[in-house]
Amino acid sequence: MKPFDARICLALARLLAYPGDELRASLAPLRDCIAHSRALGDDGRDGLLALVDGMRQRDPYELEAGYVDTFDRGRATALHLFEHVHGDSRERGQALVDLLR
Repeated sequence: MKPFDARICLALARLLAYPGDELRASLAPLRDCIAHSRALGDDGRDGLLALVDGMRQRDPYELEAGYVDTFDRGRATALHLFEHVHGDSRERGQALVDLLR
């Protein structure tokens, strides 16, 4: 079993964020964190490094469009819980209000 590494969890969470200026500026440190983590297997590390390298090389507008296509345009890959359950229906708004209560 690999050791738990909170930094890798934060790096993975960060990579799920919208690829705006802030994320793109932090890709080099994220890459270093991934490259030096002992919590990842070789395949996982190699895949994440390839992802980060690809993000660093892509045109910012293409990167942002890819993010929107992946996470904002389909229920199956949405990052928001209620998108999976309710989609764009009116029930989603009420579910969010109920959650806040």
